[in-house]
Amino acid sequence: MNSINQSYKKIGILIGIVAVLAVIIVTFANEDEQDVASTNDTQPSVQTQNSDVGNKNSNQSGESSSNTPTTQTPVVIPKQTKPSNTKQTTVYKNGTYTADGSYMTPEGNVSINVTVTLANDIITDANVTSVSGDRTSVRYQNKFISGYKQYVVGKNIADVQLSKVSGSSLTPEGFNNALATIKSQAKS
Repeated sequence: MNSINQSYKKIGILIGIVAVLAVIIVTFANEDEQDVASTNDTQPSVQTQNSDVGNKNSNQSGESSSNTPTTQTPVVIPKQTKPSNTKQTTVYKNGTYTADGSYMTPEGNVSINVTVTLANDIITDANVTSVSGDRTSVRYQNKFISGYKQYVVGKNIADVQLSKVSGSSLTPEGFNNALATIKSQAKS
C-alpha cells in the first residue's frame, strides 16, 4: 500500500510539473498575441483568467477540490484608440527649397545640389543634381541619384537621414548636409 501511495505522489508531481509548463506556454503564447494586437490600435487585446469548468466536486463553501480541472478562458478587453480630432502641427513651412551639400572625397571637396518640396513636413518631391566636375565623384553621385528617392519621397523631413545608397557612401553625406540647410530655411 505504501508503494502505491508513493507512485501516486510521483504521478501527482509529474502532473503538477506538466501543468506548470502548460501555464508557462499559454502565458508566452498570450504575450505574443498581445504584441501582435498592440500593433493595431483598433484590435482588442486578449488576456486570460483561470476559471473552474465543469466543477462538480466543489464543496458548499464554494471552494473547489484539488482534483478539479481548470482551463484558460479568453477575456476580450477593448484597446484604447487615439482620438481622431487631434490637430497635427507642422514644424516646417510648405514650399520648395534648394541647397548645396558639400562633402569630402579622396579627390577633395565636392558638392551636390538638392531641391525638396514640402507639404505638412512630408517630402513630396526631391531632385538632386551633380555639381562636381570630377569623373569618379560624378559616377558615385549618379549612382546615388538613381536610388535615393525611395528613401526620401513620402517621408517626414525630420526623419530623413541617409547613409549608403546604391553603392554610394559619401554622396549621402552631401545630401544630409543640404537637407540640414533646407530644414533651417523651412523652419516655421
